Amino acid sequence: MKSLQEALQNQLKETSEKAEKQQATINFLKTEVERKSKMIRDLQNENKSLKNKLLSGNKLCGIRAEESKKIQAQLKELRYGKKDLLFKVSISLLSPSNLVAQCINYLKYDLA
Repeated sequence: MKSLQEALQNQLKETSEKAEKQQATINFLKTEVERKSKMIRDLQNENKSLKNKLLSGNKLCGIRAEESKKIQAQLKELRYGKKDLLFKVSISLLSPSNLVAQCINYLKYDLA
């Protein structure tokens, strides 16, 4: 009877040790799952943040492109205005005999 009781106690002890090891493994896996879940949430938040930055960057690029187009149009207007002013100044400085030749040259230059 004693040997049967000792055998049962040994079996109970082994089963308890296995259960403790399994519980430790379960606890470890739970903490790993929690840690990985937190990492996933953090990465998702970072991804969302980067997407928002990218979208706002694209919007800024679009705004910059519009500004650039406006500036280029203004520069074009200024160039034509400068040519026109130079022509008017040259006309005012020319004698009437050279005026016709200068007008012809201006028209050739402007049409080219």
